[in-house]
Amino acid sequence: MKNRAYFARGDFPNGKFTRAFTLIELLVVTAILGLLASLLSPAVRAARDQAKSASCVNNLRQIGLAVQLYGGDFNGAFPLHDVAAWTDGWCYRHVFATQYLKLKSSSAPEADRLPGNILECPSDRPYCASSHMGYAINAFLKNQRESKFSNQASTLMIFIDGYGGYIVDQGTAAARIYARHKGSCNVLYLDNHVSSFPGVPTVLDGTAFWGN
Repeated sequence: MKNRAYFARGDFPNGKFTRAFTLIELLVVTAILGLLASLLSPAVRAARDQAKSASCVNNLRQIGLAVQLYGGDFNGAFPLHDVAAWTDGWCYRHVFATQYLKLKSSSAPEADRLPGNILECPSDRPYCASSHMGYAINAFLKNQRESKFSNQASTLMIFIDGYGGYIVDQGTAAARIYARHKGSCNVLYLDNHVSSFPGVPTVLDGTAFWGN
């Protein structure tokens, strides 16, 4: 007769019998968890990218409202004109940055401004040129007024996802525009709507887009 082991309830903690997982069971569970993680990872990444793009759109809309307020106070002018030095530009020590965007006056925003401010696109990390500035303004708007473009308000680009430069024109577009949202840029137009632009704008997009 084969020997059998008999256990009394008192032989186990709380009088209950507990069985540990075998090595094979642990390996199976680990494999299943790994498979689930690999399946969910692209979806999680896509959701994260979409959230960052939505935050970027919100930044641009707020910048657009500031442009409208600035124009209302300065006879329809855009926050872009000749300055004594680049550090006096719209995003540094200019009144547009300090009073309308409520940013600290600075010639070194990467040191003086907190991360997450309105000029930082959340998809642009680490921030372009270490400047904490993810957007560029249309250079052709210099010394212009909004009334000149009333017939193209829905197509004229004001601000766009930028990289390494706070002013952009057709000649610098390839170097200063960053299609960081799955190959597209977020663009703020004169009528204050924001939409996605596939790729990087070029000279072929013409006067309706650039305003020149």
